[in-house]
Amino acid sequence: MRSTAVLVLAGDDEKGLVDGILQLGLSALTRKTMDQALTALRHESLAAIVVDREEADVDALEFALNVRDVDEETPVLVIRDTTSSGDDDALRLVPHTFLVSRGDTPEQLAEGLAAALEVAEG
Repeated sequence: MRSTAVLVLAGDDEKGLVDGILQLGLSALTRKTMDQALTALRHESLAAIVVDREEADVDALEFALNVRDVDEETPVLVIRDTTSSGDDDALRLVPHTFLVSRGDTPEQLAEGLAAALEVAEG
């Protein structure tokens, strides 16, 4: 059976992100640091990993590369604002890594997550 747990790496204000994941019928495991997230990845079966580039105190590219060292398949979804960042192109080159725009509401975020998960599964 495929996992429905999504690991969320975000700061203190992850409620909207967690709400978006719950709207998809998935469960959310939240972690605050890269080390905590990587430890969870080693011990949990995950449907996906979501990192909020603006809220998490972590370099999203470094995190995605570290995830790939531990797990080659689990999709990593990087939540970004609508403006482009210098590492967007590099993130697109990391296998099974997807950029998702934040949107203005939890519903828009949920739609972006759902679309990225469909692409990851397909």
